[in-house]
Amino acid sequence: MQLRLFPILFSLCLLTAPGHAQYLLHTWENFESGVIPPSLIMTHNATAENTRVIDLTRLNDPDILKGAAREECGRFAVGFQTDPKQRFLGLVSVAKMDRSRLGAGGKALFQADVYLKGHTSATHTVAVLALAEPPEGATPSGSSLWRMYRFGIISQKKTYFSFTNATPEPQVYMHQDLREVIPINSGWHRIQLVFEGQSEIACYVDGRRTVFSPITDRTFPIIQPGVLITAPEDAPLFAIVDNISIQWTPDPNTPMPESPWVGSSESAALPSGVTIWPTSPEQSWAESKRTGKPLLVMFYNHASRSYQSLVNNVFSGNETAKQNLERFVLLRVDVNQLRGGALASKFTVTRVPTFVVLGPDGRERMRIVANTNPDWRKIWPELEKTLAPQ
Repeated sequence: MQLRLFPILFSLCLLTAPGHAQYLLHTWENFESGVIPPSLIMTHNATAENTRVIDLTRLNDPDILKGAAREECGRFAVGFQTDPKQRFLGLVSVAKMDRSRLGAGGKALFQADVYLKGHTSATHTVAVLALAEPPEGATPSGSSLWRMYRFGIISQKKTYFSFTNATPEPQVYMHQDLREVIPINSGWHRIQLVFEGQSEIACYVDGRRTVFSPITDRTFPIIQPGVLITAPEDAPLFAIVDNISIQWTPDPNTPMPESPWVGSSESAALPSGVTIWPTSPEQSWAESKRTGKPLLVMFYNHASRSYQSLVNNVFSGNETAKQNLERFVLLRVDVNQLRGGALASKFTVTRVPTFVVLGPDGRERMRIVANTNPDWRKIWPELEKTLAPQ
């Protein structure tokens, strides 16, 4: 799996005990290599001709890379083109999640980002699926392709959940008007099929829960993430999808991550008038190399009380802290976003907020884990030590 990261790459460590309110990244499939990763299997009627990586910069759509899309989606995504004979197009990851790992109340977020454009009267569906593990040594085929949980959007009008077991006809089917979940607008949206504990399933769009959640079912204990696109014979569909992934936590009290597509992750992270922390690893790393200043990376998430204390008591109106921070190139990383979770894994960050100082040579100089009530008067003397010539 290729990650959109800046060039400071430490060995990937498996996090086994995330901090409060922190999700772990179990698997993340994006398409920045320009090809479909070998860890994704084409299913149903998908072929190399109708399911392929597309260059978003070459599409005649000025909205597709607006806002957070350049960071979240990068340059490439996967495009699905149905036709009258190939109406069901799927991609499924070989990565598996054993629901027993969640314990009594942990959560596993099976998710993907989909690009919606305009309304349609045809019955088009774009869905995230959790496919049951096939028999040992087998690849999904035949009736096993319909052993799944599925949650998605129909014709940009309603959300739906279905449970099928070896036949296309659902044994369980629920739906809700999409307008009751999110404002209906063109653009990217995150669809999430969330497994809670051993038996409950919840459905979200952009972090907002559907009214028919939770659904109770424990038929399939080991499941694989993927997407499925469907269209009628007389109304072909071109669909764009990115970031097929699983995030998970054993902690039942961990809130849902904020969706990058509702404007909250950027605008609400720091109130107006406080020290600005850039969010682009590439830009901050380039600035550190250009200026020779150390790079101060703050790993955080919005639900952390320690982070909120820093925002309210340090970054807001504290002129001393502001002057201190000007001696660094800054970068903030939300560990509950996909890219941030990948960086947290690479830097073995298991508690937030964590400050990591990197020299322009890429070497780590120091890290500090803030406590519940962080005191800048104690944090700063430690950070200041990293400014001395190395």
